[in-house]
Amino acid sequence: MPAARRITIHGSLVAAAVIGLASIAGACLARTDGLAAVAESGSPPPVQAALAAVSCPAARLCLAVGSSQPLNGLNSPFSQVWNGVTWRTLVTPERQPDSSLAGVSCASATRCLAVGNDEHTGIPFGDSWNGTAWRTLPAFKLPTHATLTGVACPTAGTCITVGTGRTSFAALGALAESWNGTAWTRLATVDPPGATSSSFAAISCAAATSCLAVGQYYTGTGASRTAHALAESSRDGVWSLQPAPAGPDGLAGVSCPATARCVAVGGGLYAATWNGSTWTTLTVANPGSPYPGLLAVSCASATSCMTLGGDNDTGMYAQSWTGGPSLTLLSIPNPAHASRGLSALSCAGTSACLAVGSIATLGNPQAIPLAEAWNGSSWQARRTERVDGLASVSCLSASSCLAVGTYVNPADNNQAQAQAWNSSAWRVVNPPVLGELTDVSCAGRSFCLAAGTTFAGAALVELWNGSRWTPGASPGALAQVSCVSRSFCMAIGSPGTQSATWNGAAWRTGASFVTAGTTTRIADLSCTSPTYCMAVGSYTTDAHGEVNVPLAEVWNGIRWKWLRAPVTGQNGAFNAVSCASGSGCMAVGNYQDIKNAGHNMAARWNGSAWRVFKLPGGFGYGAGLINGVSGPTSVSCPSLSSCMAVGNYYDAGNGITYDLAIAWNGTTWRLTPTARPGGGLAGVSCPAPGSCVAVGQAGTRTLAERWNGATWSPLRPANP
Repeated sequence: MPAARRITIHGSLVAAAVIGLASIAGACLARTDGLAAVAESGSPPPVQAALAAVSCPAARLCLAVGSSQPLNGLNSPFSQVWNGVTWRTLVTPERQPDSSLAGVSCASATRCLAVGNDEHTGIPFGDSWNGTAWRTLPAFKLPTHATLTGVACPTAGTCITVGTGRTSFAALGALAESWNGTAWTRLATVDPPGATSSSFAAISCAAATSCLAVGQYYTGTGASRTAHALAESSRDGVWSLQPAPAGPDGLAGVSCPATARCVAVGGGLYAATWNGSTWTTLTVANPGSPYPGLLAVSCASATSCMTLGGDNDTGMYAQSWTGGPSLTLLSIPNPAHASRGLSALSCAGTSACLAVGSIATLGNPQAIPLAEAWNGSSWQARRTERVDGLASVSCLSASSCLAVGTYVNPADNNQAQAQAWNSSAWRVVNPPVLGELTDVSCAGRSFCLAAGTTFAGAALVELWNGSRWTPGASPGALAQVSCVSRSFCMAIGSPGTQSATWNGAAWRTGASFVTAGTTTRIADLSCTSPTYCMAVGSYTTDAHGEVNVPLAEVWNGIRWKWLRAPVTGQNGAFNAVSCASGSGCMAVGNYQDIKNAGHNMAARWNGSAWRVFKLPGGFGYGAGLINGVSGPTSVSCPSLSSCMAVGNYYDAGNGITYDLAIAWNGTTWRLTPTARPGGGLAGVSCPAPGSCVAVGQAGTRTLAERWNGATWSPLRPANP
């Protein structure tokens, strides 16, 4: 039974999230009643992406911008358009390597301007959108090493962008430039008295001749350096320093629905109104977090504003203002407790707001754009990308396979997915349950058992009879499962220190693995009969759990017994195992040599002794990627002389993740080039020598490939 590798689209297993830039797009006050026809050209989904800014000129038209990462790991400008129902990814002009869009503002459905930053050159750039296509704009008049954070377009022919920059090694200073439809003009901003540095975070313009920019400035240096809020107004192109609120140490967002009415947020839980001369502090609801903060604000009218906030403790939230002295806290549902971050919002009306950011999808880490919409009464997720992945596959023959995994449904929640293969096409056979299936084992065409986790984090077991799924009882959280008949399955309990057996009607627990060292981790198991299974993993020998030793145990029908595994190098682990018989098991994993260089490995058990093989193929980072993060993570052996091991490895040199597939012919292991480099294979099943199906995830989409004994060919799985 191949090891199941969890593909986490949402949830606590995400290693890290790629969070969108914390820059705020200037509020766009121009409105259009009719929508121009938007003819976008779709682009293949990137490996990961994040939205940093959004502007909604109408309730059913929003333009969001940010960055994506293709296979080379460097940022590229990214944009999507929302028509009130669905998202379309646009073809966005490419810049120098490692560039992204940070702000956008739309004066109408056919007049939008976006600004971005180039990490490679330090020179910002601008693009315009006419409702059909992007066009690159002339260069700014800004100094070298400038960073733009926001833009506001009060009319179709007038835009002002703000940020910060410096010339050579001079101190950072707030800067601004205006666009008249043809060229950029540098504007003279004002430095606060005693400021050692300053920066603008956002700008909003109620009219072409009336704008307010906010941000932060510092006085003093070293230990005496102090942060202050910054506010400057522009009247007919002339900038004036305005009194800043005394409470916050900086302002992050501003929106001006009228020339004498602005609302600004920032400095933790701070919000205030500006009447053109003085600030009035508003009472902000505390979300119950020790580190709360407001990030952005957008006003649809002089008495209707929406603010956006969030932190790692409470998640994302919004607060609305209706003209009174205080704001009302609004929850943004996140029942999956996913690693998500919202960075900007835009309101086209009192009941039409859109917030954007990013949400973590994989433990690589990876992320996809995130959007949440306000309809006047509640916030609801609006999926921006189709995301799906398969974690495990079990094949009875070349024409009968069942693969399981998870996908992101339209509400941005995990939905369990399953697909059946009949040798010519995949068929979606998803069980009707929220969550993710991480492993599956089929003992016949009318019996498969899949295990995973529900959306709420509870144990999930589903039984497949060849035509439909039925819920199965669970003894607790299960990680991997191996079935030899409908009346016997062995499963690894999570966190991988106890096993459970299925007798066709109920589970029996209590058969614990033999513990060794400081920590024992069982990663995979394979059974050939009710009286023979092998489980593999690793255990640690130091108090800090940093030195791993390969672990193997065998099941005799009554209990688990420790089996001395070969120790190669100074740090190693088995990730997966497959047994063709009781006297023929193959385990795969990785190890580090005395120079901390990483290697893939395999070890064959013949019933009495181990034989170790050094496997070809990249290992990735080496140090720190033990325990199946990189290298072979699944193996399937239909006979003693035929095995296929799959996985992935990350090349830190070019930032690309590669598929990994290595074949065993009974004598040697050889690398087999896969049909889809750039993905991540998670599971493999070989019903016969020279016949395998491997599944996983490439970027944000389900990946499946078939091996015919000589070459890999891509399959076309259905995408839910």
